[in-house]
Amino acid sequence: MKLSSFTALGVFFNEVINYSSDSVKAPSAELIQFNEAISSYIAKNRTFTTDDISIAISCWSNLLSSINSNETIENKSPKTIAYIPSERHPLRSLFDIFHILASGNSVKAFMKEGDKELADAVAAILIKNDPELAKRLIITDSKLNDFDAVIFDEASKDYSVWKPYLSKYPQLVRNRRTSIAVLTGTESPNELLQLGRAIYQFQGNSDFNVKKLLVPKGYTWPDYFPHLEHFNYLMQHTKYANAFEYRRSVFLLNKTEHWDNGFSLYTQNEEQDAPMGVVYYQEYNNEKELNTILAKHKQTTQRIFRTDDLAKALPYHRNINEFINHQDLNEFLLKLG
Repeated sequence: MKLSSFTALGVFFNEVINYSSDSVKAPSAELIQFNEAISSYIAKNRTFTTDDISIAISCWSNLLSSINSNETIENKSPKTIAYIPSERHPLRSLFDIFHILASGNSVKAFMKEGDKELADAVAAILIKNDPELAKRLIITDSKLNDFDAVIFDEASKDYSVWKPYLSKYPQLVRNRRTSIAVLTGTESPNELLQLGRAIYQFQGNSDFNVKKLLVPKGYTWPDYFPHLEHFNYLMQHTKYANAFEYRRSVFLLNKTEHWDNGFSLYTQNEEQDAPMGVVYYQEYNNEKELNTILAKHKQTTQRIFRTDDLAKALPYHRNINEFINHQDLNEFLLKLG
């Protein structure tokens, strides 16, 4: 196959981003259908917002513009990959779908109804640009069959249900990961604003969202919170607000020490993956102690943001080869023969 179908998708995403209802040019039928799919997705999913989806589409527009549209992939022994994704942020599955198709293999993706609408809309654009993909890109909410290998996300959550059915196949199984930010207390207001985006974008759901802060002993929290007020809009979203209020009640009932900025709770905890509406933090005394903490979380960390990284601390892929869980998907596909 030619990768031109994906670069064409990137061009279409750019059209979606730049289209304005005030434009004198009428929207294309594809654009109308795609926007309808976004509305349906938001109504059924209830986790992500129009802004979340716009950010994801913008990221993908940039990612797909970087690939060689004239590159042709030939696979003399193509395989069909069963894919059970976790859509922890909008269009997360597109990363794996891209690599599977770009390697010359086929994909059958199982998606629940709340995730399926947006993926179907993206698949329709890809297939329009390359009709051959209709045979190689299947998105379904029905039982998967006739495949050669499996990619499974969120193993700690649902894998036990699927394991008896999938265990006989070659597998790439991923456990949940999140990200960590290391603060020194010298961060600028802009760096803290960018950190806020890494914490709160997508309501904190993605692999790249910061769920834990490592701060120096005696960190001055009152100087930290004013820079995050921009993100109090999260309380307008019912799912997030309910999660926050529930956790606040639990903390108060259990007399758990915490900071409360009105839309998120910060509490000391040695664990990494904080629930929605909560950010964990842990103090360190010196660089040696900091490195010990980071080493403990190595197997559950997608990214580590330090002060110098905060200007680019966005909760999405930085490039097309930043593999989820740091597991090289292309290497897995190549080993299938």
